[in-house]
Amino acid sequence: MTIYIDTLIFSNIIIDYLLLSITTKILKINYKLYRIILGSLFGGISSLTILLPWGNFLFNFVVKLTIISITILISFGYINKITFGKRTFVLFLITSLFSGLILFMLSIITVSYTHLRAHETRSN
Repeated sequence: MTIYIDTLIFSNIIIDYLLLSITTKILKINYKLYRIILGSLFGGISSLTILLPWGNFLFNFVVKLTIISITILISFGYINKITFGKRTFVLFLITSLFSGLILFMLSIITVSYTHLRAHETRSN
C-alpha cells in the first residue's frame, strides 16, 4: 500500500483540529486559536508514528497516550493534574469514538472491486 506522507500529515492536522475543537466545546475551555493550531500541527506530524514497526499493544497504547498528552499540553497548557487528566481523557475518548465511527462507516460502505471489475470487461 502506498502512503503519501503529505496527505497523511495534512489530513491528520485537519482531524486533530476538529478533535481539539470538540474537546474545547465539551469541556468549555477558553483557548487561544494559535495553540489549537500548534497542537493540531503536532498531532499531524505525530501521525508519522504509523510508519514505525509496532511491537505489542501496550507499547502502542503508551505511545498514543503520550502523543495525546503532549497535544493537550501544547493546545491548552498545564493547570493542575486533575484538569490535565480530564482533558487528556476527554480527547482520548473523543479520538476513540471518532475512530470507531470511521471503522463502522467503512464496514458498511465496502465496495466490491471484483463486482466493479466484472462490468469493465468487454465480450468480443
